Amino acid sequence: PSVQYNLGKKLSLVAQPSMRTMVVSLHALSGNQTYYSVHNDGTVAISDSTFVPFTDSSLYGWWRTYKYTQTHDSIVRTYASGGTYTSFELPLNLKLRVMPHLSVSAGLTIGFNARTGINVKTNVYRNIMKVGYDSTFAPSYDPTPAPKALSQIITYDGMSQVPVTNSLYSVPPGFFMTWGYNLGVSYDFLGRFKLDASAQKAAAPSNVIGGYNVNAIFDDWYFRLMLGYRIF
Repeated sequence: PSVQYNLGKKLSLVAQPSMRTMVVSLHALSGNQTYYSVHNDGTVAISDSTFVPFTDSSLYGWWRTYKYTQTHDSIVRTYASGGTYTSFELPLNLKLRVMPHLSVSAGLTIGFNARTGINVKTNVYRNIMKVGYDSTFAPSYDPTPAPKALSQIITYDGMSQVPVTNSLYSVPPGFFMTWGYNLGVSYDFLGRFKLDASAQKAAAPSNVIGGYNVNAIFDDWYFRLMLGYRIF
């Protein structure tokens, strides 16, 4: 819709409140989170046992190799900016009629923009097997030494599994205001019909998350085409 107040025969003040919806492709943010969840299925077993004789001494014994196995899930969380966003805008323009049916306009645009959310994607890779080996030696007349603990041989990178709510990035809900300008042209036809075309540019406050300004989309030029009908 638009509201027009005539200041003279050729000059008028126009307000054109509107709602804009944008679909923005995802942009990956730097940084991700890696967690692991260990299964309670670890095993320790002898995989090889070799008798080692020494001909130049009385020392002889057994060399034993132990195989360690355990499965785990790997959880990788990545972040991206993008999706569908909504803005409410109020252009306030001065409109000048340059020909009987043709006008040009310029003015200020006030915008109320929904804050850009962060898309979180969690990938879970299940039942990953880790294998490790360790060896012991003992003279044949000594007791067999106990193998090392499973946790000493099989270790994990990252952090143990944490609650899903522990997000690396977050954006509080709500709106922020932008100020911009616009240039337009309008053509009247068939008595009450009007075709408006305008180019708009706003200045959005920078909001850098994960090395990327998530408000950059609100800084871009965009073009608007509107078909209207005058009722008064």
